[in-house]
Amino acid sequence: MIMHIIFTSGILISIVGWFLDRANKFQWLMLKIAPDCIFAQKALDSLEADQKISLTKNDEGFQILLNKWPDLISKQSVEYIGRSVAFVSLGPQVRNDIELIAYDKEQKEVKERWGLLDARSSIEKISEKKLFKLGACLFLLGIALAVFSYIISINITSQQINPADANAPLISGVR
Repeated sequence: MIMHIIFTSGILISIVGWFLDRANKFQWLMLKIAPDCIFAQKALDSLEADQKISLTKNDEGFQILLNKWPDLISKQSVEYIGRSVAFVSLGPQVRNDIELIAYDKEQKEVKERWGLLDARSSIEKISEKKLFKLGACLFLLGIALAVFSYIISINITSQQINPADANAPLISGVR
C-alpha cells in the first residue's frame, strides 16, 4: 500500500515539475520561487508609470537591476536609478522605449543607459531560469520516486510468491 502512495506521489510531483514553467503567471508562487525578480519587475513598473520616480539603494529591486545592468563599469558609485522620457526608436525595428539612467552621488549620469524593455527581458530570463531548474528537479525527483517504488513493489511481490507453491493447483483461489 505504501509503495502505491509513493508511486502516486512521484507521478504527481513529476506533473507539478512539468507544468512549473507556467508559474510566472502566478505572482504568489513567484514570490516564493524568485522574489527578487518580482521586486525588480515592480520597480520597473513604477519607473515606467512615473517619470519623476527614482529607485534608491534602499528600494527592493534596485540591487538586482544594478547587478544585471550591462556594461555599467562603476556599479558601486550608483546611488539611484531614474528614467528618460519615452521615445520612439526608428531603424530595422521600430521600438517605443524608455531608458533607465544610473546616477552617482553628485547626481551625474553614469554612462551606459539601459532600455526598459531590455531590462524587463533580462529579469524575465532570470525568473525563467529559476523556474526551469526547479521544474526539472521536481520532474526528475518524481520520476525517481515512481521508478523506485515500482522496483521495490516488484521485488516485494516476487518474494511473496514461493516457487514451490507456484506449480501447485489452484483450489478455490488458494494455492
